[in-house]
Amino acid sequence: MHNRALPALAWITVAALIAAVVYDVTRRAGGMRSGVAAAAVARPARPGESVEAVVQLASAERPGRYPAAVLTGVDDTTYRATGARLTLELTPETRFVMGGRADLGSGGIVAVAGTVDEERVVRARRIVILTGYITLTAR
Repeated sequence: MHNRALPALAWITVAALIAAVVYDVTRRAGGMRSGVAAAAVARPARPGESVEAVVQLASAERPGRYPAAVLTGVDDTTYRATGARLTLELTPETRFVMGGRADLGSGGIVAVAGTVDEERVVRARRIVILTGYITLTAR
């Protein structure tokens, strides 16, 4: 009887860890929601200004540099395109939350926080990988 309880306890522990990770990602992404993306759409950021936005990546222009469509939140897990675009660039200081560089690519959804440079490119300070947690809607 003791041997049967161990596998069940292991599965319960794994399920609890997965639930905690999903909760944490959703909570962190919620802090970078639609108000931030809407601000990015309302006016272009000036060089030196900090920005945060949720975006959908296009194919890399070159290694570490991605054009992206700015998204706005419909609710906690549903976003839609705003029509605004930006370019984000990774730096040696870019920190990843839930994932890494290998998770970046065409169609990927990320929350980015960074600073706008003189070329109006967002130099990413932090990227949260949201692909798989966020769905897109047309309306």
